Amino acid sequence: MIQHYGLQVKPAQPDHWKMGEGKASRRFGAGDLKPDGDWSDFDPKKELQRRNGFETMNCSNFGTSNALLALAKFLKFDDFVKNSSERYTGVMTGTTPSGNDPHDVIEIIRTVSGLIEEDNLPWKDEDTWSEYYAPKPMDQERMNLGESLLRKFVIGQEWVITPGSGLTPTQKRERLQAALRRGTVAVSVRAWEKTGNVYTKQPGAQDTHWVWLPRYDKDGYPRIRDQYDPFDKKLAQDYDFGFAKVYFLKRNESGLAPSQQDYLSRLIKWATDAIKKLTDALLKTNTPVPVIEAPPVAPPSMPTPVIPNPPAPMPSNREKLYAKAKSLLGTSQVDKSVPISFGCASALNNVYTACFGRPIGGGASTAEMFKVLKSSPERFTEIAEKDVLPGDIVMNASGTSTKGNANGHVGIRGFTETMSNNSENGKWSAHYTNAAWKAFFEVQRGFKTRYFRVRG
Repeated sequence: MIQHYGLQVKPAQPDHWKMGEGKASRRFGAGDLKPDGDWSDFDPKKELQRRNGFETMNCSNFGTSNALLALAKFLKFDDFVKNSSERYTGVMTGTTPSGNDPHDVIEIIRTVSGLIEEDNLPWKDEDTWSEYYAPKPMDQERMNLGESLLRKFVIGQEWVITPGSGLTPTQKRERLQAALRRGTVAVSVRAWEKTGNVYTKQPGAQDTHWVWLPRYDKDGYPRIRDQYDPFDKKLAQDYDFGFAKVYFLKRNESGLAPSQQDYLSRLIKWATDAIKKLTDALLKTNTPVPVIEAPPVAPPSMPTPVIPNPPAPMPSNREKLYAKAKSLLGTSQVDKSVPISFGCASALNNVYTACFGRPIGGGASTAEMFKVLKSSPERFTEIAEKDVLPGDIVMNASGTSTKGNANGHVGIRGFTETMSNNSENGKWSAHYTNAAWKAFFEVQRGFKTRYFRVRG
């Protein structure tokens, strides 16, 4: 009987890395890592994703983790996680009762959550959804453990077969066998149809499950490692996998978390732009030397590089708002008439008023405040996530979630944390890291985060 074990899929996007484009090869190396394409000797601990009658719908995390752990074991990275907690990554990646998307899962693992050991968030006797997917939001101590892994290792991935690729089963097999020589591979399958001792799939059928593919055997049968008994399953030679990914792993020589690497990228861009402005000015006669903006400020955990003689401009309104928001940490900013559990917009309006003498608008409603932000171009500019800086407004407006009637939230971005009203105690605080905010409100609650900058 066909079962749905938690596989969701979204279309591959133009900016996703895909096999054959060379992007992963340039970063992780172009040679064959495992010429025989057989990873079965590096099988991590076998674990079920359904226990005590409780189905976690967490196959996208189990399958992805198995592939990553096998790769680390082969590379003899003894300081990599040995047995990962799929409870942790399930919470961090936002697994729902409908499951999760393997691309979203690996992107959050490699950029935000990392992995932690099973012992740090074990699955003991939790047999309900609320017990298993907890704590939610994830606590900072465990998130720090996950980030520490990302300081040591760089995790990569690319599509081997994209959803709806139109490739034939033979073409898919050739791509999968090539990918298995370069890294570990996970695939989508239809769980389960069987003829004799071989698992099959009818033409055109939709996949329902995500698993690690360790090898093709000597007779050309793909052998997958499942999270259900029997763990080792033999699939038909012409099995028509829906989509697949290959994973890569190397040491992080910088020792920086992804958020800090993003800062360095912005610093390099600043320096490049500054040099170009100065060069252009020197090449033109009677052109005053341009004003160069101050370099971006490093997160607290990094020293700010010394840049000689940049002019010190007057603080922008964005910088003023950041400074004011930081100075009010630990204070109550929610209007007394507003319940603290719904006080984020009220608190932000009061912080904004303390800085500029007037509120943003919208009262205690994130939905109404969102309307003001969008409809006031003379006061606010919407910006892309890649351009966000401390002091920018972070908005997840109520009524915009794709996962039901979830309450929104709004705050002010800092270097590593986002400041907002704490719904538990009514204090203005930095209780979410920037990564945790994104993981909770986007992945778990289904919001698209919008960013706005105060003009001037």
